[in-house]
Amino acid sequence: DRRLNHLTPRRAVEAGDEPQLALLQKTLLYVEGLGRQLYPQLDLWQTAQPFMERWVGEKLSPLTLLAEWFESGTQNWQTLLSLPGIVTQSQHSIRHMSAELSTQKRVIARIGTELEAVRKRRRVKRYAGVMLVALGIGLIWRSLDTLMATGDISLLAGMMSAFLGAALTVRA
Repeated sequence: DRRLNHLTPRRAVEAGDEPQLALLQKTLLYVEGLGRQLYPQLDLWQTAQPFMERWVGEKLSPLTLLAEWFESGTQNWQTLLSLPGIVTQSQHSIRHMSAELSTQKRVIARIGTELEAVRKRRRVKRYAGVMLVALGIGLIWRSLDTLMATGDISLLAGMMSAFLGAALTVRA
């Protein structure tokens, strides 16, 4: 009996003896199977119910649980006494996280504004590039002979405009 006393399910789990608990369950199933062969009307669980109810009443009653809590010593009391500090620290952490969240929201809004400004500048550069390319093509469109004979510098200006416009368009 002394050997089986330490194998109650509660103690087995507390002691980390899960293999013994599994072995006990396996043994009970084996005993039930053997008992049914000898006595087919045997219901091991019905037979064990009064013993289990008494055991649960003894081991899991509020009075027993309270006594075990007091027996566990100072650890439970220290945990209980530290709860107000833990709650205060949690409140402080929540306030700090809330302030950080507000700061992050402002930073994200500022980044969004700056990103929109960059997009606008790129759009303006693109439009300016397209306009310069169009101007350059318009200036170059005239025949080269006419431009060379008159000494007009519009050919040079047109080519520079087209080049600058293309560069702006590509970079934007």
